[in-house]
Amino acid sequence: MAEQPQSLRALFEAAKADKQALQSAAETNTDSYRSEVNAAIAKFEQCRQLISQLSLFSRNESLDDVTTGDLQYLTVDYLLAELLQRSYSSDREALLRRALQYYESFLARLEDYDLLSPNDKKLYERYAEDPKSFTLAPMNDAAARREVKVNRFREEKELKQKLEVSSHIIGLFK
Repeated sequence: MAEQPQSLRALFEAAKADKQALQSAAETNTDSYRSEVNAAIAKFEQCRQLISQLSLFSRNESLDDVTTGDLQYLTVDYLLAELLQRSYSSDREALLRRALQYYESFLARLEDYDLLSPNDKKLYERYAEDPKSFTLAPMNDAAARREVKVNRFREEKELKQKLEVSSHIIGLFK
């Protein structure tokens, strides 16, 4: 019996549930944890393929052209990059480069839809000009680097909370 293709919504929900379960896992250095990470990565990669096949996002459209229910799929590249950083491979550098590509794709999509704050847009433009030498703070100023790190952590935490609330609200209307 052939397996039925899963809907994007169901696949995305399953991938998010897997990722959430991984975040609360006590043991992260086991074979079962690694296989669960790889399974979650595979689900998010399937989501990416479906998003591409369905042409949900386009560089030549505005945010107003994206349906409210599809907004949650803007996060797939970000979530996938996060999981890749948790996965294990003998070629760690290749894995991190792949995660970086997904982060860059996520940021590019946010830029396309004008979703970056003015400060983040400037940072992204600086990064895009010269990714190899980009830095948020001078390397010789430890206090500035720490401040940037703390601010980014706080912003990331707030953004994750907003995404969680938004996903919950969107789920109520399905």
